[in-house]
Amino acid sequence: MFAACAGSVEDRLAEIHGLQDAGQFGESVAPLRELLAENPEQGEANYLLGVALVQTGQLSLAVWPLEKASSDPGQAASAGLLLASTFLALQSHDDAVRVATKLLEQDPARVAALKVRAQALLGANRREEALKDTIRLRELAPDDYSALLMHATILAELGRIEEAEKAHEDLEALAARSGDAGTAVRGCLARATFFKDTLEDNARCEAQFERCIEKGPTDALALRLVTQFYDDLERSDDATALWEKALAEAPENPQIRAALAGRYESNGKADKALALLAEGVELFGTTQAYTQLGEFERRIGHPDKALAAIEAAIQASPKGNDNLSFLEADLLIDLGRLDEAETLVDTLAEPAFRDLLRGRILLVRGDATGALASFDSGLKRWPNNAGGRYLAGLAAYQIGAFARAESEFRDSLRVDPAATDAAYALTNLYLAQGRYKEGVDAALNFVTKRGGGRADGFLLFIRAATALGNFDAARLSAKALEEAGFPQQAAVALAQVELAAAGADAALRQAKQGNVDLGDTASEALLRSIADRLVAGGRMREANDVVSAALAKHPESAALHEIHGVLLVRLDRDGEARASFEKSLELDPRHSRARAGLAGLSARAGDVPRAIALFDEAAKANPDDTGPAYAAARLVLQIGDRSAARQRLAEIAKRDPGHAGARNDLAWLLAQQPDQDLDRALALAEEAHRIDASPEITDTLGWVYLQRGQTEQAVELFQLVLEKRPESQSTRYHLGVALGRKGERQRAIEMLRQALEAGSFAEAEDAKSEIALLERQ
Repeated sequence: MFAACAGSVEDRLAEIHGLQDAGQFGESVAPLRELLAENPEQGEANYLLGVALVQTGQLSLAVWPLEKASSDPGQAASAGLLLASTFLALQSHDDAVRVATKLLEQDPARVAALKVRAQALLGANRREEALKDTIRLRELAPDDYSALLMHATILAELGRIEEAEKAHEDLEALAARSGDAGTAVRGCLARATFFKDTLEDNARCEAQFERCIEKGPTDALALRLVTQFYDDLERSDDATALWEKALAEAPENPQIRAALAGRYESNGKADKALALLAEGVELFGTTQAYTQLGEFERRIGHPDKALAAIEAAIQASPKGNDNLSFLEADLLIDLGRLDEAETLVDTLAEPAFRDLLRGRILLVRGDATGALASFDSGLKRWPNNAGGRYLAGLAAYQIGAFARAESEFRDSLRVDPAATDAAYALTNLYLAQGRYKEGVDAALNFVTKRGGGRADGFLLFIRAATALGNFDAARLSAKALEEAGFPQQAAVALAQVELAAAGADAALRQAKQGNVDLGDTASEALLRSIADRLVAGGRMREANDVVSAALAKHPESAALHEIHGVLLVRLDRDGEARASFEKSLELDPRHSRARAGLAGLSARAGDVPRAIALFDEAAKANPDDTGPAYAAARLVLQIGDRSAARQRLAEIAKRDPGHAGARNDLAWLLAQQPDQDLDRALALAEEAHRIDASPEITDTLGWVYLQRGQTEQAVELFQLVLEKRPESQSTRYHLGVALGRKGERQRAIEMLRQALEAGSFAEAEDAKSEIALLERQ
């Protein structure tokens, strides 16, 4: 638009002023940079560039031109104030104080500069100095609400409670005199917050909040603060009643309607939320009402109804709306109508929209790598898009970039925890990696911010709390699940909790009490877990009785025949087990666990090639279950093909963030091979150990440390393993080697001899060689 030498400086500045007056700050940056390339010291151009950069959110870049402009006498006042405010926004408090002080030296009565300096001093914890400034502000501008608010806040933080209370009383009175209803409410709320946070007087706080709500029954800030107060006191119904009253007074307010629907949803009352949003559509039929309904229908798993609502929103919109078209295309993808979505994507004007949607289409079609590249492009233009971050996390997860996936999920939650299932995905990632405390926190985030009306949200939290050992929280959540309208799922979940808390007998009692049918598809995981627990306790026949009873009730269940087959294998009844697996496959030819059961029988019979082939078939039938793939990898390793085993184990580790066994075995192989990749081996061993700190995995981590020359850590871990497994002569051998490398020759020889004297073990010949080597030293 502007040529470098076209027109005088004054004319060019006038055009730039025109752009900025029209709100086109971004468009003014390039011509300003051209002007400054010719004359870097031009004060007005530097000031205008600083303004443009501040207005477009590029605060750090604005500092330099504003510093230059503030040294120009003609721009010093305006540029200096904007520079001080920019430093304040960047939390560079000392710089903000410096610049504001310079302005005040020129004009001690400049209220705006005094405000900035007081805020900066407060931010720098220089409260006494900040108080002096607010006292001066009270003299210069006695009716300035923000100055009195800051003054009252500082007094409270300094512990000058009586003065602070009087200042908050004055603040409320000043706000009431302002003539502005919103300001009056805020003055009232500031005093209520003082009662709550500083005086910790809930009675006075509640009475004050009631006065605030009377002043502004539909005021968004008042509703939010009072709601938080009631929620903190576990008075959720009182909080919801405030929103119901507010909506009755302002039924046309879409924000209040959406907030109330959100409370209903988070309290497990999805039907009431849906009715409320549907009422908004019936009453007003606006684009926003249809959009709110569509977004809710999508959240509760009704993409077809959501699409109909969004299409109605588009019809109600007076002009084209890229945001709605974006949502329409997104819903088409939800419904698997990818070709229609692609056609719509091509019509969108916003490049970020196109990139994100194309990425999602690629992800659905199985190209996670291509999808991630497309998401990266879109997120550069739209970094704070919660949905894009979530989808990028899913793509990263699919290619095994689990740290990237975690980062993207967390960024999605930072932007908007209610927008996507990022908390759900993050919880599953944490649980797979054995990070149970983080899993509980993420699950709670999901339930409270997004999934309160969904059974899977409650079940996720129950699983996380159970894994952490917080059984009381898990039981309470199971009760909430029942109250939310999911009694059977709650009964199954509660039996799972009791299994973890008190064992198989407690689980069976709870299942009976909850009328749980252990043969039902919904109870399959519970039945497997109970059977496993009974077997682990040496009660195999009881496990068989439980499974047989379920099978008698559901003889056409493929899953039950397979579970029965597993138990028969453990009872060494291989022929009957084979018949059970074959019956399972007859009922469901794609039942991967039954095929894996046949593979296990082939391996027991010594037919390893057949076993590997069957395990591979099972893995292909259900790629989400990495158990068969791991069993195949172990057999490949058993027949001596280390290279193929490494490839298989690496693929499992890439696909499954919680597979400790694959990481452990791969770490061991990497540490054993001639061209050792010890950095990768260590990363894998540490990941495996974080997921499962069993003696076997601890031993592997110790071996990797030993290969890396970290003998102190290796010795410590080997000793820890031997405390838990004193019969492990392989670990005793490893400890002997580690002691020898540490220089403790005599202890090393003793440890190695103890291992040899205890009996045979895989590394016995190596132990003899190690002793001979040490004795020659």
